[in-house]
Parts: sequence; C-alpha cells; structure tokens
Amino acid sequence: RQITVLFCDIVGSTEMSERIDPEELRDLVREYQTASARVIEQAGGHVAQYLGDGILAYFGYPTAHEDDARHAVHAGLGIVAAVRGMSEAAQRKQGVSVSVRCAIHTGPVVAGDVGAKGSGARLAVGSTPNIAAHLQNVAPPGAVVLSAATQQLVHGWFELSAMGPRKLKGRHEPIEVFQAIREAAARSRSELDAAQHLSPLVGRREELSMLNRALGAARGGQGQMVLLSGEAGVGKSRLVHLARQRATEDGFACLVMRCASYFENSALHPIIEMLQDDVGFEPDDTAATKLHRLERSIEALNMPRDEHVPPLAALLSVPLDRSYPVVDLQPHKQKARAFTSLLALLATVAQRHSLLLVVEDLHWADPSTLEFLGMLAGQPPMPRAMTLMTARSEASIPWAGRTSFTRLALSRLSDVEVRVMIEQIAGDRRLPPEVLREVVKKTDGVPVFVEELTKMVLDAGLEVAESRSLTDRLLALAIPATL
Repeated sequence: RQITVLFCDIVGSTEMSERIDPEELRDLVREYQTASARVIEQAGGHVAQYLGDGILAYFGYPTAHEDDARHAVHAGLGIVAAVRGMSEAAQRKQGVSVSVRCAIHTGPVVAGDVGAKGSGARLAVGSTPNIAAHLQNVAPPGAVVLSAATQQLVHGWFELSAMGPRKLKGRHEPIEVFQAIREAAARSRSELDAAQHLSPLVGRREELSMLNRALGAARGGQGQMVLLSGEAGVGKSRLVHLARQRATEDGFACLVMRCASYFENSALHPIIEMLQDDVGFEPDDTAATKLHRLERSIEALNMPRDEHVPPLAALLSVPLDRSYPVVDLQPHKQKARAFTSLLALLATVAQRHSLLLVVEDLHWADPSTLEFLGMLAGQPPMPRAMTLMTARSEASIPWAGRTSFTRLALSRLSDVEVRVMIEQIAGDRRLPPEVLREVVKKTDGVPVFVEELTKMVLDAGLEVAESRSLTDRLLALAIPATL
C-alpha cells in the first residue's frame, strides 16, 4: 500500500550529551518524544518506532485517510513548533538549545507484522522508510523537508521552498527535495480550487442554478441554509468555490469554517480559525496586539465592546487587560456567552454586507462546533445570510429536516458527462476509443477520479500509443498516487 513516512530526530544530540548530565538529556529526549507523539497522533499518524532520539511514524498505516501526506506535513510542522517552545525552557534551565529536523517521503510499502512470532511489531518494509531516514540528513535544523513524491501530493496546501536535487545514501539518482515553510492560504479544497487552473464544470448546471437562487434570496432578506452532500470527489468543493465567487461579486462578506480530520478532537477549532482569519491575527502577533485587533473588529461593527470582547477573547485564548472586569464563569456558561456573541457577530455582518457562511467538511466537525451550528439552525433564518455546508453522504446531520434547511445531494456523473469532461481536459489531444472507454469505466462517474486519471493518461502519452501496445499499457494503468 502507499503510505507517507515521517522521520525526525534531535539535531546535535551527541554534542548535547557532552554538555549536560545523562539524566537531564534523558528527560529532554522523553519530553521531545512525548510532545512529538502527541502531535503525530492528533494528526492521524502512528508512531512505529523510537530509534534512540529518532522517531519513525506512518501516515496511511494502520489507519488510512485520503490525505495522509497532508497529515504528515502538518505533523512535521507541529513537531518543529513544539520543540521550539521546549527549547526556550531548556535554554533557561540547562543552557542548551534543542532543535529537531523532520523528513517526509511517500511511496509503496509492504506493511504488517514482522519479527519473532508474538512480538507484536507492525512495520512497513520497503525503500520508502529508508528514503525518509536518509532524507532527514539533508534537512537544516528546525526544518521539515519533503521528497518530490510527497511534494506532488501537498502542492498548494503548504508554502514550499525548492532545495534542489540531493544525493541520498544508497540511491544512484539524486532526488528533488523541498522544505515546508508553513500552511498555505488555501486551507480547504474550495480555496485550493480557487488558486489552481480548473477543468470546465460538467453536469452541475441545475445545482449551480439552485445555489445562485439561494444567494439571491439571502441578499433579498430571506435567510438560507443549504447542505451539499455527496461522496468524496463528487464535486462539493467545486460548487462551494463557484458560490463564493458569485457571492463576492455580489458584495457578500464571506466567512469560512474549515473542518479537518486532524482537528476532530479539537473543540471549536473551525470557529476559532474563522475568527482568527476575520480579525486578522498574524503568526507573530503578541497577546496585546491580538486583543487590539479583536477590539477594533468589534468596534467596526458597532457592537458593544464590553459585552462581546471578553467571551470572544476567551474563545481565542487572548488574555484581557486591566480595563476589563475579572469574571470567573464555569466552562459551560463561558461557552454559552461565546456562542451568543458569535451569533450576534454573524447577524451584524449579515445586516451590513449580506453574509455567506461556509462550513466545509461537516462530517469532521467536533461536537462543540456541531452544537453551535445546531443553535444557528434552531433559530429563525438569519436575514441577509446564507449558510452553505458540505458533508459526506453518510454524515448524520440532526437538524437537517427543518423547514429552513435545504439538502442538495450530488450524484455521480453519467458516462456521457464523463466523456465530455475527459474531452475538455484533453483539449486538442484526442484519446483513442479504447483509452476513453477504460477511463470512463475506471472512474465510475466521480469527477475527481476523472480529472486525475485523465491527467495521468495524458502524461503517459497514451493518446499517441500504437494499437498493438495499447492493450498492455492499459492493463498497466494504475490508480494515480493523488488518489
């Protein structure tokens, strides 16, 4: 199976062992391993082995996600950030700084039990873990580096810097290496769509027309709540991208809650991230700067500052200054106050500008976020506001049956629509009938599959293949790594 492997270790641990006591070094290594394992597990990964001060982790085994490479890079950046915070304390206590380097590679492995019978070791065997281990030797301290194989899978989701080709131990040919800097501005599929060249939309005219009508009704004062449901790859994010584009053209304010599989256990993360984006927090902002930005945003909406800043500041983990009275509330009351302020904020934005509130991947929402959305759905429709949500078909939405709620289920494309989509992606390049039939058969009407498999066919040059070799090449047609 294809997995993504993350390998990380402490930089300069040998030199560090000569400067501090063995017990202190042991405690530092344990703290680093504990923090790293926590980040890896939160990102959906599996710690396979501790190798001295090195950690070997798998993303895609024993549990697989459709975006394991993204999970791995997210974890790598999280580990570097966690160790950076740990290093500040070590510098004060032991007079040493601690840094880590991470390397990530994606490829095929044979995974399963290894070692003596009953040992319980579950490892992935093949060149992929070895490449990841050797790749970390070229990583600068405090950096996360990726192979080209991983870079192709996360391109657009992270800001990357090319490090050029590097020769790795045991490999004849050098491999292209990239450094992951930070998460990119596109943090959801619809935002990534906006930043990339898109294939023409096929077979969704009725659904797009319905969304445009809902936007028009919202702008006219009739609040709307719409759920786009369907299986992975069927086109939900593409329609969200087009709806956001239309809303922006019509003068709507757009707010986005992004649910993600690696934040399912982080309470209210989609809401917190939405607020941080709306208020304009920057990574290097001090606590005082964040409070000032929040106050300025609330005042710009003419909302009572003393009423709404404290609960929203608590939600954003921003400490208040002495101008605010100290109020000690139980957690459930503090959450209720935050929800009340959030609803007031959304209503105010809607009255001023009209509002499109997007909630992506609702099937990954944490319980507290679902609780807030249930409150939003339980009240009368918010005038001049449209809430547009996406979810997998199997997701259970407890408030989906209400009269103010519209559920739009997206089906797969027909064979005719798939053929049209293939021809539009291919452009001037024509695929032989045998290839066209095989792509239609393999993709089974799922637009993302159609796009990725067609691109792979074109990259493989099958549109100019000779008929006598065509059958063999079709039999070798694999599922693209992107899927």
